[in-house]
Amino acid sequence: MIVSASFHDDIPAFYGPWFMRRLAAGYCRTFDSQGLRFHRVALDRESVEGFVFWTRNARPFLASLKEIRRRGFPFIIQYGITAEESDPAIADLHAIGSAFGSRAAVWRYDPIVLAERPAAWHAQNFENLARGLEGATDEVVVAYSPDQNGETTEREEKRDLLKQLATLAATRDMRLSVCSQPAYLVPGTNPARCIDARRLSAIAGREIAVETRARWPGCLCAAALDIGAPLEKSLEVDGPALVPRRRDHEEDGEFLVPPPADLPEADAATLPF
Repeated sequence: MIVSASFHDDIPAFYGPWFMRRLAAGYCRTFDSQGLRFHRVALDRESVEGFVFWTRNARPFLASLKEIRRRGFPFIIQYGITAEESDPAIADLHAIGSAFGSRAAVWRYDPIVLAERPAAWHAQNFENLARGLEGATDEVVVAYSPDQNGETTEREEKRDLLKQLATLAATRDMRLSVCSQPAYLVPGTNPARCIDARRLSAIAGREIAVETRARWPGCLCAAALDIGAPLEKSLEVDGPALVPRRRDHEEDGEFLVPPPADLPEADAATLPF
């Protein structure tokens, strides 16, 4: 199986010590979003084909990545970098590329919110970031923020922006992939596979055959078990970040955050990504 760590939580930024304790123990526990069952997820080398980490700050986790690789686990870092002042994150992504190769990290420029910044600003910001990230990765994933009205009024403007970003990415030897939004696929772009068994296979040097399991319409991710806490716990957090730290985290616990009391255990195979 592939383990996602975690789509819901920035484990590299906030919970690295917990993750490494659970890796040493060979398992962790998590619970489903309905709070009905908890699951034991094996984290031993025989059970885990590879990890996909999601972060906006990998620096606290860089030493852990070396230990994870030493233990024989292939991994991908989905690294969100969107801010104007991103020099530390750019340096971190270069460090990951130097240590583990340019396929180990994927740059994420998302979400793109045109209501906050115009398309011209995003094009310039993207160009600046792409220049700094050249050589550190071979792919950048983009996605627009969901349209709250259910109707895309600026679809052509959004498509035109992605054409610009695809050209800018290509000049820096990156391909531009669009996450779960096929309406915005334009020439020079590809549909994203954020949980990417093919990329993990290339990193591992062996085939990792995992079925596709869409999380939502347009998603092409491979099946994965996510070990973060359910989104329903997201009110118990500190800070204004997109993925802030949870106040109820227990560093020495089997769970990332405590589950509701008296839950029955279920087979981890029933747990969706």
